[in-house]
Amino acid sequence: MKHYVEECPKVCTWFKELGKDKEEIWKKLWSEELESVKCKVLDKLERERRKEIRKRKTQEKTTSEVKDEE
Repeated sequence: MKHYVEECPKVCTWFKELGKDKEEIWKKLWSEELESVKCKVLDKLERERRKEIRKRKTQEKTTSEVKDEE
């Protein structure tokens, strides 16, 4: 999670909806309380993760098919 919240240029901006600084973001992420913004951000992260997995599988399949043709 640290990577996504602090380092990942693709998704780190999503977490800014949870707070002004990293401390506030982490506090809200790890709290037991479920709020709509937290759910929205985590759902978005999960959808992006699934999309990336499908993309990689497609690339692997394409690469495999090309090698089989050679």
